[in-house]
Amino acid sequence: LEQLRNKTALLPQEPGVYIMKNAQGEIIYIGKAKSLKNRVSSYFRSVEKHLPKVYKMVENVSSFDYIVTDSEFEALVLECSLIKLHSPKYNILLKDDKGYHYIRIETKPFGRISAEKQQTEKGSTYLGPYVSSMVTKQTVDEANKAFLLPTCNRRFPEDFRKGRPCLNYHIKQC
Repeated sequence: LEQLRNKTALLPQEPGVYIMKNAQGEIIYIGKAKSLKNRVSSYFRSVEKHLPKVYKMVENVSSFDYIVTDSEFEALVLECSLIKLHSPKYNILLKDDKGYHYIRIETKPFGRISAEKQQTEKGSTYLGPYVSSMVTKQTVDEANKAFLLPTCNRRFPEDFRKGRPCLNYHIKQC
């Protein structure tokens, strides 16, 4: 613990991502910080005052790495990517992914592309997570327009030529 406290004294006051590792070198926690020095050193001060989960995690930390970023936003995006890549034991961030947006691609024939708040439907491919809902929706809209994909609720090919075509068909966008 003393060795980790000494290492935190050398951390910069800049935003970034920190990666906690156990004695075997496995990544057990990934977090982001507005100030790496303040955030990481808080884990190793007053250890007994932490919540049980945090106490258990700190008890298992034997080393940590860090990555300095240019902004908090960049740290957030990097943290999300690293958590998705490594799935650390003590991270719950992407299990409760209500703050992140995904692009869902249906894998069935005549599948649709849509912007989703969470990964809910099995059998679909999800791209993300993305932080900005606006960018996610714009990307989906552009893909739908470029590839003339259906955006209506009709099921294809069962509903093909049943009833009138949708408005997007008439304006040559489907």
